[in-house]
Amino acid sequence: MPRLHINFSGPEHGWLGIRIQAEGGEISVNASHTPDDTLTEFAEALVAILESGSSRPIPIHEEPQSSELRFEREGDSLLIRHISLGSSASGSHQVLKAPFRSATREIARKLRSLYDEAGYDGFVKHWRHRPPKDLIARAWSAFAQAD
Repeated sequence: MPRLHINFSGPEHGWLGIRIQAEGGEISVNASHTPDDTLTEFAEALVAILESGSSRPIPIHEEPQSSELRFEREGDSLLIRHISLGSSASGSHQVLKAPFRSATREIARKLRSLYDEAGYDGFVKHWRHRPPKDLIARAWSAFAQAD
């Protein structure tokens, strides 16, 4: 099964690019900082899937369309479901699949790198929300303790 690759671009002027590649293709979205803090929701979902094996949907607002990402655990695999919302999309979705441990570790690593690169001030200026520093640290600690 192919490994997961994830990249974040931004934050820049209230936008955050998220690109995920794994078995099943690629998901690419540009999330707006409003009305939901997608980055915090993303970090919360990662912590939830690591700690309890399930998480709630991550809202993505791309103005004017919207979608959601969902993390699901299926055995030793992480499924990332992207569901387009709204009448024109009629609930279309895509599913990516990757090994659970390496995929969640890569997501945690990239979140930590994103915070390190943008810094607190960069998030406040360009994302207009405080960065989810504690959630990122919590997700990373799941791997640091196990290694």
